[in-house]
Amino acid sequence: METATSPPPRALYALAGVVILLWGAAGFVDRWDSGISGYFYGPDYRVARVAEGGAAEEAGIRVGDRMVSVEGTPVEALPMQSRWPQPHIGETHTVVVEREGERVVTDLTYRAPERNRVWGMATTAAVGLAFLGFGLWTLISVGTIHGRRVAFFCLAMAYGVFQGPHLGPWDGIP
Repeated sequence: METATSPPPRALYALAGVVILLWGAAGFVDRWDSGISGYFYGPDYRVARVAEGGAAEEAGIRVGDRMVSVEGTPVEALPMQSRWPQPHIGETHTVVVEREGERVVTDLTYRAPERNRVWGMATTAAVGLAFLGFGLWTLISVGTIHGRRVAFFCLAMAYGVFQGPHLGPWDGIP
């Protein structure tokens, strides 16, 4: 008999596992043809990182520039950079930065991610699948409360990896 402190029934965990798997797959597919900018700015809208030889460096964006707007939208009105709608490879955005009190307008063309970034994303997906698989296996094969707790932990870890369409940009977060 279930008590007030018992975890939810196994069927609920199984459903959660399926939802997490589909959500993660959607995020992986959504990011597959996403381009990378080669820069990252922090909460103060200052560019904190520019990839050497990347699209941002080619466009003239420098570390220390203050982001003003992207495609005419002020950066203060944009969501977190990792939550932006991901531009496709080859897509160009007009970016305005402020440098030494002057505004600089440039066009940034998003590039395909380097092979090591694709492998990094694939490796992360494999780790998420391992957690998901182990959690579901534990849920199915171990009928104890401890098995359900392990399953909950594994599903939580899988969700931490598979955050759906918001897996973040190829550039990652420093």
